[in-house]
Amino acid sequence: MSDELKMGYGRFDEVKSHPLISGPLATLDERNAATIADLRTKLAEARLERDVEAADDLATLRTQLAAMTAGRDALQTSMNELRKTCAEIIGADPQTWPDHGNAPLAIAACLGLRDAELQKTTAERDAALAKVAVLRDQMEKFDQWSQAYPTDVFPELDLPLAHELLKAGGMSLDRLSAGAMRHTISRVGELARNALEATK
Repeated sequence: MSDELKMGYGRFDEVKSHPLISGPLATLDERNAATIADLRTKLAEARLERDVEAADDLATLRTQLAAMTAGRDALQTSMNELRKTCAEIIGADPQTWPDHGNAPLAIAACLGLRDAELQKTTAERDAALAKVAVLRDQMEKFDQWSQAYPTDVFPELDLPLAHELLKAGGMSLDRLSAGAMRHTISRVGELARNALEATK
């Protein structure tokens, strides 16, 4: 046998050992069938992987939906409690208020009114406290005046002796006392009127 023939037979043996050839001489249809089977296997694997990913995505969406539902339920509960509180504040029935059924609008209106009332009350309180401060300041001054003539500096008068001395000079103790009191109380009255005028 020539070398060319030997080489030809050797190549034939290589062809026979190819993985796609199941027999000594695989036909084209057999090779195509093997290729198609391989593609089908890969397609099935791809579909399986896709289905697994889709299942994971679906599970994630379900978890997110459950969380959103829980948040919505908690918000509804809080809104209902706020609605009942507003109803109690304005003296309405918590079970039926508001009559029109629009709870968010009613709550907003209620809170707006309460805020306005609170601001008004706060302003009135501040004004009252300012008046109290003015009056207290004046009362503290009166208290200080009451302690301005201590007996260790200005001893008590001997009233009978003072009466006799004044009488000898053509005056009376009552007249002297009235004059001194008039002078003092007139000043006290002036300051009191000023404080009262400032706190109207």
